Amino acid sequence: MWERGVSKPEWCFALEREGEITGRIGFLAASEKTGKFKMFGLILPGEKKRQKGAELLLEESLRAIEKAGASEVFYQLHFERDSFPEREVRILRNAGMEEGPTKLSFSLQAEDYRPSGKNRLQFRPASDVGEAFFIDLIVEVTRETLDREDFTSVEKLGERRAAEEYFNILQKIDPSLENWLAGFAKDRVVGLVIPQELRPGLGAINYIGVAPRFRGRGYSGELLDRGIKNLLDRSVSEVIADIDEKNLPMENVLQSAGFVERGKITLFSCSFKNSPAN
Repeated sequence: MWERGVSKPEWCFALEREGEITGRIGFLAASEKTGKFKMFGLILPGEKKRQKGAELLLEESLRAIEKAGASEVFYQLHFERDSFPEREVRILRNAGMEEGPTKLSFSLQAEDYRPSGKNRLQFRPASDVGEAFFIDLIVEVTRETLDREDFTSVEKLGERRAAEEYFNILQKIDPSLENWLAGFAKDRVVGLVIPQELRPGLGAINYIGVAPRFRGRGYSGELLDRGIKNLLDRSVSEVIADIDEKNLPMENVLQSAGFVERGKITLFSCSFKNSPAN
């Protein structure tokens, strides 16, 4: 991350006790244009008696990243399906972070993939249709979304800025626009899917959406098919996908393709005084 300029050594912090590193945290610039930072690699001291140290690590690092130009910080807290990380949630709240929507996390092993069997769409990559076209398509498929995080982003930034920010965030993960795909039925654009390789063997469907006028016709499954096949062609053996826990239609599509729920993710965020929203 340091080599690509997404993060910097001065954006990474550690908690030391008697010569031992007991906690750490890092930040990356998800969107330099809006000052949105993502918190990653969070490890907190394990013992309950060290909670004050954990809170201090969070508070001091958030203060430092604000001085570095951050207007907003978000963090995705992952946990198992049948457990709830009460201690971590309490520490995040005490550090001033607000709890947001919860997402369901799904995983698919390559050998368990079940194609939808539909083949109505033609696909063109973002490298072909162009960035402006693809950003316009993100605007379109986000309308009337069931994803509360996307809905909140649109409310805060407006449709165009929210789409541009999402485009830029995804480019930092995997900038290969030849793999970002727009789906067409004849000459009408139906939706998009963005399959991304996170590391060798592991891929993600990081965005999938259907334009409102084409919803309810089974196109989500067809877009998902193309995204999965794109990743399998890149020798990915496991595909992950996260959706809003209230997005039942997409949950059904994922399960039909062979995905299995593996846990949950709760979004935490905080805004600073220099945030455009404040």
